[in-house]
Amino acid sequence: MREIDLFGEVPKEAQRKPPVLRMHVVDAADDCGYREPGQAVGVRFSCARCHSVTDWQFVTVTTAKRGIPCEKCNGGES
Repeated sequence: MREIDLFGEVPKEAQRKPPVLRMHVVDAADDCGYREPGQAVGVRFSCARCHSVTDWQFVTVTTAKRGIPCEKCNGGES
């Protein structure tokens, strides 16, 4: 019996990207209330998968909550 492909091959641009593995905050600097809204905060990130830890980085609160892509786990393309 022959297989019938109803939809054809999926075009390259329509294929999904692999998920991005992210590092999340493990330590944050205490600003004692002196930080203005929208300014960067000092944080350290750690990956739960490969256990790598970054040095102190100054990022926005939104980036700290979202996390940053892990270079080791994502193959260095982040």
